[in-house]
Amino acid sequence: MAPRPLKAVLTVAAAAFSLTAAPAQAADPDPFIWTEPARTYVATGMYDYEPYAVADGYTPTSCVPGMGYHYVNEETPT
Repeated sequence: MAPRPLKAVLTVAAAAFSLTAAPAQAADPDPFIWTEPARTYVATGMYDYEPYAVADGYTPTSCVPGMGYHYVNEETPT
């Protein structure tokens, strides 16, 4: 093989190897990422079943396209 095509092949092979040999490593996530949503899940978990939300005074709004129904309790402070 002539020197020029050999150099091109080796360059392409080295570039391909360098892109696949060492994948990026993600940093350790901040613990806040897991603890903050957990509090929200605990607070709203009882309303996974829609009749429980209605029984506690939440009323459904009209369906929001792409987002579904939202439930509002006018007596609960925001």
